[in-house]
Amino acid sequence: MAPAPPEIPPAATPQNGITVSLMDRWLLLGATGTCKTRFAKELIKRLLKLWPDTPLYILESKDAGDFEEWYGDGLYLGDEPPPLIRKGAQVWRPGADRQQAYDIWFDRLLHAEGPLILLNDEISSITRGSTATEPFQRLMKQGRGLGKCAINCSQEFHGSPKQIKTQTTHVCRWRMEGEQDVWSSNRFIRRAHDAPEPPHKYGFFYTRKDEMTPTRYYPRYQTFF
Repeated sequence: MAPAPPEIPPAATPQNGITVSLMDRWLLLGATGTCKTRFAKELIKRLLKLWPDTPLYILESKDAGDFEEWYGDGLYLGDEPPPLIRKGAQVWRPGADRQQAYDIWFDRLLHAEGPLILLNDEISSITRGSTATEPFQRLMKQGRGLGKCAINCSQEFHGSPKQIKTQTTHVCRWRMEGEQDVWSSNRFIRRAHDAPEPPHKYGFFYTRKDEMTPTRYYPRYQTFF
C-alpha cells in the first residue's frame, strides 16, 4: 500500500526558463569524465535552494568520494540499508552491491514521510539487466505523486531499465561510448540516430520527455544553470 500523498511544494521556474518540481525524474547519461557528477551536484544545490527543508539521499555506489561535501551531514558506510533521516543529507556508500539491501532502502524511501531528493550515481549498480526490481519500480512510479524526486546517472543507455526511461521527465545526454548507446540515446532525445556527438568535451543535449520541446545543446553544465 502506498503512503498517503503529502503536500508537495509547487513547481518552480529557475532563471534558465526550465520548470522543475519535486515530482520530476532526471536521467543523466554520459561516458566517464563528461561532467555528469558535477551537473548532478549543482542540480541538487539548486533544488535544495528552492526547497531547503527537503531531505537528500545519495547512493554513492562508485565509492569515488564525489559527494564528500555532504559527508558531514551523514556518511553511512556498510552493506545494510541505512535508516531514514528527517532533514539534511545521507550519503550511503555500500561495501558491495546487494540488491536485497537496495530494495529495502528504496521501499523505505517510498514510505518516508514527505518529499525527498534521491541521487543514484550509477544505475547499473542498483539493477540487474534491463528490468528494475519491484521496489525501485514503485519508487519511480508511485513516488512521483509523493514528491520523491529522483536523479539517475548512467554511463550506458541501451541496457538501462525501461522503468527509468518511461518515468523520466528531464534528460541530459553527454558524449556516449558505443554505437548502440549513441543510436538509442539519440532516438530517446529526439535526434537523428547518426547525429554528431557534442562538439565540446563537456557539452550535452537536454530535453523534456513529458513535453514536445526541442532538444537544446549546452556547451558546459554552467550554461544550463
